[in-house]
Amino acid sequence: MQFPSEIFQEPTRARQGVLVSLLALAFFIPWSRTGVSVFTTLSIFFWVLDIGFGEKGSEKSKKKSLLSDHLILALVLYVGFLFISLLWTEDYTQAWRNLRNYAHFLLVPVFLSSFNTEKSKYIIYSFIAGFLIHITASYLSYFHVPGFITKHPNNPHVFMHHLDYSMLLAFFSILLLNRFYRVEYSLKQKAIYFALAIAGTVLLFIVKGRSGQLAFFTTIPFLIILAFPKGKRAMGLLSGVFTIGLIFGAAFFLSGNFKNRVKKSVDSISRVMEVTDYYSSIGKRVFVGKMTWNIFLQSPLFGTGIGDNMSALRAEVDKHAPEELKPGLKNILRTHFHNQYFQIIAETGLIGLLLFLHIFYQFIRKFNFQTEFGVLALLLTVLFLTGFLGEPFARNQFTSILLAYFMAFLYNTKKSGRRRDLVIQ
Repeated sequence: MQFPSEIFQEPTRARQGVLVSLLALAFFIPWSRTGVSVFTTLSIFFWVLDIGFGEKGSEKSKKKSLLSDHLILALVLYVGFLFISLLWTEDYTQAWRNLRNYAHFLLVPVFLSSFNTEKSKYIIYSFIAGFLIHITASYLSYFHVPGFITKHPNNPHVFMHHLDYSMLLAFFSILLLNRFYRVEYSLKQKAIYFALAIAGTVLLFIVKGRSGQLAFFTTIPFLIILAFPKGKRAMGLLSGVFTIGLIFGAAFFLSGNFKNRVKKSVDSISRVMEVTDYYSSIGKRVFVGKMTWNIFLQSPLFGTGIGDNMSALRAEVDKHAPEELKPGLKNILRTHFHNQYFQIIAETGLIGLLLFLHIFYQFIRKFNFQTEFGVLALLLTVLFLTGFLGEPFARNQFTSILLAYFMAFLYNTKKSGRRRDLVIQ
C-alpha cells in the first residue's frame, strides 16, 4: 500500500490540514488517547478555517448544505435536547462532563463539507495500519515477550480498557471480513484481509470483553446474509448461523478466557432469574436496570437532566439495594450505568432515547446495501446498537471516536452520490 503525493493535493491549505488530520486520526484511533485528542481538535480547527476562509463562493453553499442535512439535524436535535435538560438538572459540573462526550460528532460536518471522497480508501489504509500496532503489541504481551508484558498479559488490552478494545476488535474484524466477501477484490487482497480478520477475531476472544463479543456475534449474520444475492438470502441466513456456531465452538474450546466468561455468564443469568442474585457483573447490571426503571417512572419523558442521573441512581441504590450488595456497586456509582440505553433513559427520558435512536435512523436510511460501504454502515449500526447493551460506548473516548468517525466517513460516501465502491488497488 503506497501513499502517492497526489493524496495531499487540495485546493486550499485548510483543506489539506483537514485531510492530513483525518488520516492521522484514523491511524491513532486504535491505540493513542493523545493522538485522538490532538487530531480530533486539529480536524475541527482546519474545518472551521475551511468553512470560514475557503474557496470564494463555496462557503455559503457549504453552510446551507450542512444546515439542511438530515443526520446533522438529528444530531442537533439530540444534543440540543441535552442542553435544554440543563433547565431541570442541578449538577452542572457533571452535566458539562457528559456533554463533552458528544464533541466527537462534530466530525460529521467536517467530513461532509471538507473531505474529498476520492481519498476515502486512504482512510481505510490508515486505520488498518494503526490497528496493526495495537494487535502486534497485544500478541507480544500475550506471549510474554520481554518489554511488552502488561499488567494482565492473559487479557492483553494494551492501550485501553478491555471492554472498549473488544468493540474496536469486533469492528476491525467485521470491516476486513466485509472486504473478504466483496467480489471487487483480488484473491491476494482477500487472503490478506482474511488473515488480518482472523488475527483480530482470535484476539477478540482472548480479551475479556463480552460486550464486543456479543456485538460481533450479532453482526456476523447481517454480514453473511448481505454477501449473498437477494434471491439467496435464506442460504445466507443458514450460512450465518453456521458461521456463528463454528466461531463460538472454536472460541469456547480454544480460549480459556472466553470459556470461563461464557460459563460465568450462564451461571450469573440463572442465579438472577432463579434466586434474584445480583452479586455478579451481569447481576449488578440487571439491578441497575431495575433502578433505572424507578428513575424512569419518576420522569418518563424528560429524565433527571444530563447532570443528575448518577445522583438519582445513587439515591435509588441507597433505598433499595441490600446492604451486602452496596459495596459491589461502588464502581458503577462512580462511573456510569454500564448500559447506553439505561444511561439515556435516566438522563433525558423517553424523548432523549427516541432522539438518540433517530440519529442512527438518519444515518442508515437510503444507503445502498449492495455496496461495500453501504453494508459496512449497516454493520456499524448493528454492532453499536448491540454493544450499547453492555456499556455506554457513545461516552467512552475510544469507542465514541470510532463510532463518530466512521459514521461521518460512511455517511459522507453516501452523500457524495457515488454509486460504486472505492476499491484499494
